Amino acid sequence: MKNVLATAALVSLSFGAMAQDDNAHMFSADLHPEMKMHTFSLDQRDNENDSLIQLVAEKDVTADCNVRFLNVSVEEKTLEGWGYPYFVITEQPVMGTTMLPCDEEEKTLRSRRDSLYRYNSKVPLVIYAPADLDIDYRVWSAEK
Repeated sequence: MKNVLATAALVSLSFGAMAQDDNAHMFSADLHPEMKMHTFSLDQRDNENDSLIQLVAEKDVTADCNVRFLNVSVEEKTLEGWGYPYFVITEQPVMGTTMLPCDEEEKTLRSRRDSLYRYNSKVPLVIYAPADLDIDYRVWSAEK
């Protein structure tokens, strides 16, 4: 009986250490085949309740000086049957602009600061987005 309990404890510790990597396989590019899947592993923090995630989308475009930011929408969804969160980013047709007269130039547009989401290092941060968008994230946390 002691051998069974010791083996069970060892197996649960092993699975706990690999939990985040093992969870990544549940997400599939087939979930949203028209989009590219981005997966990030978040570092474990002492108090994750004090941290939030901001998703950032970028795109290289040729635009005049009036175009200021990339207009995207972020939808938080739940992986059916597992309960794990993931995000779907879609690009909206209208970009944020002004009315200044100027020439076109190459520039990188970023999405506006939008919603902040829960930091959770126990599951991978999975984001589906159009292939022409570069996706990254920022971590915001409270100072002590």
